[in-house]
Amino acid sequence: MDIKALIVDDEKPARDELHFILERIPEIGEISEANNAHETLELLKKNEYDILFLDIHMPGINGIDAAKKINKMADYTPLIIFVTAYDEHAIPAYEVDAIDYILKPFDEKRVRQTIDKIKRIYQGEIVKKFSLQTKSQPEQQKFGRILAHKGKKLAILKIEDIKYAFVKDGLVFIKAGSEKYTTNLNLGQLEERLTPYFFFRANRTYLVNLNYVKEIIPFFSSTYILQMDDTEQNEIPVSRIQTRKLKEIFKL
Repeated sequence: MDIKALIVDDEKPARDELHFILERIPEIGEISEANNAHETLELLKKNEYDILFLDIHMPGINGIDAAKKINKMADYTPLIIFVTAYDEHAIPAYEVDAIDYILKPFDEKRVRQTIDKIKRIYQGEIVKKFSLQTKSQPEQQKFGRILAHKGKKLAILKIEDIKYAFVKDGLVFIKAGSEKYTTNLNLGQLEERLTPYFFFRANRTYLVNLNYVKEIIPFFSSTYILQMDDTEQNEIPVSRIQTRKLKEIFKL
């Protein structure tokens, strides 16, 4: 596994310390740095990072507000790990979907624990197994249906009709047939329900039904683009880490 990391901190000694620790972890590949949120947002527009170590106390845009902006960005949204010298930000950190929260000064063992957690996430080991006998939406799970919204109406979608789901502006959309719906489920919850039906997490913001993939197009840095078999011929990028899993599925 070759994890591409970005360290964001306005204090150079802190960046240097974390950089040194990450260099000692075999799973970490390229390590980049930024000293404020503005620089980070510009880097994320041009580059794809798998994980982002984000300081909370920074001048201008703080880390929490930066995370909110990052989560609204398009395809290449990295997993966020907050780093700070203060522990009172733990709850706000998780409210913006941070993967972990590390206190300064950095402890190498603690950083390694975070990387191990990220490895398990990408390898599919952190997946909540749901039962067909659960009390919440039993018929929906049993018969392969997903409840979604279309305007003021509720639609019951057949899973086999769902082409992909994606996050945009904080909402989760489902494309089924030629229609687009919204759902109260987050993308992780959808992934749990749909993975047994040959769905694939292409990147942080897209979940794809592989039965509707028309072409797999080679892209930069040995990644791929999935061209969907729909009227729009949408092209969905596969993140660097998920590329390995795609290759395993299709024996590329």
